[in-house]
Amino acid sequence: MNLEEAVRYAVKRQSRCEDAQEKAFLLRAEEALREQVAGEWIRVTERLPRDSRPVLVSSDRGAIFRAYYDHVHGCWRTTKTINITHWRRMPLPPEREE
Repeated sequence: MNLEEAVRYAVKRQSRCEDAQEKAFLLRAEEALREQVAGEWIRVTERLPRDSRPVLVSSDRGAIFRAYYDHVHGCWRTTKTINITHWRRMPLPPEREE
């Protein structure tokens, strides 16, 4: 099953699911899969990360940095003072060669 098929599967299961916990899990899985499939940047005006895991952020000048969103204080945490416009999940690391 590729990522696009996994997204379709998660959406299909959500529509049939009656268990609230399973439905919430499927929704989170769908969001994560869509981010992986699209590999696109998400506007901060559209949505912020749900957790405080590090993400890649892009500034209004096109610079890319590693940062995380601090939900307690409602701001981005990064080593630079920049105007963050977009974010995306960190890519998966390359597979290890043995």
